[in-house]
Amino acid sequence: MRYQYQGTTKDKQGKVIQNAVISVFLAGTSTPVSIYTTWDGATAVNNVTSDIQGKFIFFVDAFDYGSDQTYKIVISKSGFSSFTQDNIKIEDVVLGTYTISVDKTINYPVYFPKGVIISVNNGQTLTCNIIDINAGNYQVFAGAGSIIFAGGTILKSSWFPDLVTAITKISDAKVSLEITKSETINSITTNTNTILKFLNVNKIITINNGQVLTLYGELDAGLFQIFAGDGTVNFLYCNKRIVYPQWWGASISASLSINRTSIQASLNCNASQVIFTELFTVNNYITYGKDMEIKGETNGILDTNKGINFLFTATGNTDLFYPTISSAKVQYTNLFLRIDAASNLGTSNWTIILHNHKGGRFSKMKYCYFYNAKGSDNGAGNYFVIGSKYSYTASPVANIFDIWIENNIWSGFDTDLWANGDASVPAQAGLAVGWYLYSNFFSSVNTNNASSNNANLRLNNATQFSIIANSFNGNGMSGGTGFANISCQGETAHLSLFGNYWEGGPSGRIKIYMLNTTSYLNLFESSLSYNEIANSSGGLYSILSPYGSLFGGSKWSYNNNVEDLNEATLYKSVNYTLTATECGTTVTSNTNGIIFTLPPTSANMTFRIQNIGTNGTALISLSPNSVDKIMGGNIAGNDNKDRQNTKTTQKLGDFIEVVGDGVNGWYVTKVRGIWAEEV
Repeated sequence: MRYQYQGTTKDKQGKVIQNAVISVFLAGTSTPVSIYTTWDGATAVNNVTSDIQGKFIFFVDAFDYGSDQTYKIVISKSGFSSFTQDNIKIEDVVLGTYTISVDKTINYPVYFPKGVIISVNNGQTLTCNIIDINAGNYQVFAGAGSIIFAGGTILKSSWFPDLVTAITKISDAKVSLEITKSETINSITTNTNTILKFLNVNKIITINNGQVLTLYGELDAGLFQIFAGDGTVNFLYCNKRIVYPQWWGASISASLSINRTSIQASLNCNASQVIFTELFTVNNYITYGKDMEIKGETNGILDTNKGINFLFTATGNTDLFYPTISSAKVQYTNLFLRIDAASNLGTSNWTIILHNHKGGRFSKMKYCYFYNAKGSDNGAGNYFVIGSKYSYTASPVANIFDIWIENNIWSGFDTDLWANGDASVPAQAGLAVGWYLYSNFFSSVNTNNASSNNANLRLNNATQFSIIANSFNGNGMSGGTGFANISCQGETAHLSLFGNYWEGGPSGRIKIYMLNTTSYLNLFESSLSYNEIANSSGGLYSILSPYGSLFGGSKWSYNNNVEDLNEATLYKSVNYTLTATECGTTVTSNTNGIIFTLPPTSANMTFRIQNIGTNGTALISLSPNSVDKIMGGNIAGNDNKDRQNTKTTQKLGDFIEVVGDGVNGWYVTKVRGIWAEEV
């Protein structure tokens, strides 16, 4: 690309000087500049001569000196005093196509105006040793030759005839390719040095049916559509395999079918993470078949604004969210899955299945919320299933194993969580094996199908389960002999239940329900340790099979009594002074107005007081020594002031646990309910 400079040589009286010599130097120096006599081609010279009319013209190649260079021009002729002009900017570019017929190197910043095209001949190379290439959204480069760009250069796709050409021109250095025009493409593969950047909306790559855009470098885009068409995008080799459904057109204002198609495309692109930043409503099922993490954007909290809302307008039996291959290893984090309907669809049977058919692994489900918004209005059989909904038909079969489920919420399902192995498989080959459930909340078991053994947690052919610090709330569990907090079926065995909290439904049922369907023993070699059941006026139902092992301080409170499972407890109905021999004991009462008096403080001595009175019936007080105080639980504490589980706010199962410091009194270590300081 060349800039032209032209003029007329004249003397001081304005007369034309013929055959004057015009020499060009770098501004402020005596360094000659290579100039040309034509706008394309020719051999470089250092000066030109004016014609008989005194006119002259020369061209400076921008590739030699860049667009910002200034020059010194000296006009001379024998018999005349020479004339010098310094710091001249030559910027009158000649538009047209410049052909690179020999290897060329650009070492200086260059501006390419619209109308200038650099065509590199086949076999030739244009080397750009600069990262500052300045041009608008129009074509700049052409030809079959090679172009080598410096690392860090920001290119625009509009500088090239098409996206294929742009990608093939990128070689060894890492550059950014900004997509500045919409294009329709066939199969393309980027290299590891390409960063595709989508900085503007409405610049969309449409991939033809059957074609694949394979990404080996990186992709940088905002939360707007960048892909379209019936073809696919492959992120398997991309440096950052993180995608968003918005890239395929999903949005809170898009149609239900577009959202479904967009989410499906994001799950099918071999990404390692599919991130939901909004709640997208869809009208049909969604599948996946790759190892990935499906997550909401927020970390560490439950967020109902990031996930998928399945909205239906007609009845049907539908599996909503499930893998197409059994070996897909998927993690779910901060995800909200919601089932809704435009009206009450009483015969619907909807299932969220996270593992189907032959089994497989996934490492974690954490901080997710799964919600059936219509509840019992959505008919019978609305399950959340991890495992095999159907019998195994393929060979060989596999267990569903190593599942970590932590800090999730289920609400509104007929069965909150169904761990479903397959009893029809011989030699226990289809069991749900080695699961870990920690700190989850199970709520609202619906009662549409009394014969289905619906439960907060339904274990079918499950073994080696650790169920720790979960909360089971069966507040919809009011009918059917099979309804329970935990329903154990098939070959379920080897369970460890530790530190869970249980609460029954309107009828007061708190149940661990067992249904023997095979010759295997339910809950064989299982443990039940440090669990607490409260608010069960109906009592415990089918607690364990005769072959289970009960140990380790579990307690079940119902009918104003406590049933102890090998834990030291003490029941009192009148005022009582605690002694050192009762350290570590749980003392219970349901007597209104009863006072438990602590001994003088002693380091590391612990007591636990529990109110087992029916809600709002029993005021219980814990009284310190006259020179001791009870500190903690958001109260500083004062000497000789009781802590009172006030009658108006008291709930069955409220407790306070204190430990002595040996100096000032007692510290609250654990508390449930309101234990106010005595006025």
